[in-house]
Amino acid sequence: MRSLSLLFRYDEVLANGLPDWKQPVYYYRRVRKMGLLELAILLTVILTTGHIITLWSIYLERRFEKVGTLFVNRFTVHHI
Repeated sequence: MRSLSLLFRYDEVLANGLPDWKQPVYYYRRVRKMGLLELAILLTVILTTGHIITLWSIYLERRFEKVGTLFVNRFTVHHI
């Protein structure tokens, strides 16, 4: 082997076998480990984006509700 890390990985595959792609250990071995700061930034971005989408949906729902009531009131015949 060319390097010690490749030799270690080879020995690990010989001892444990190749993981099936359906098992979580496959992705755990493949994905780069995140630091605490990276994880905090990623969660902040995801939660902030979800919050903004929720706020926009509330705003649009209220706006369309007002437009709908104006439209209904405009074309409703009121008997006095």
